[in-house]
Amino acid sequence: MNFSSKPQEELSELLEQGASIEIAVGARPIAELIMLAVHAREGRGQLVLKATSNLDHKSFVSLSTYGKGHLLFKD
Repeated sequence: MNFSSKPQEELSELLEQGASIEIAVGARPIAELIMLAVHAREGRGQLVLKATSNLDHKSFVSLSTYGKGHLLFKD
């Protein structure tokens, strides 16, 4: 199953229920990624973001702040 192509609402619901998922950053806006990180933290799930080489430092810091230990970056 390719989670990267799923809508944000479906991913948020899974993360809120404690799921651990891996998605490619792709063209998703940073605001959407932040919301997914928040849902991972709140649901005690794990969000793995792959193909993150195009993110700038500020985006990494923002995501890390909102994900607080429930986020993993993969290049």
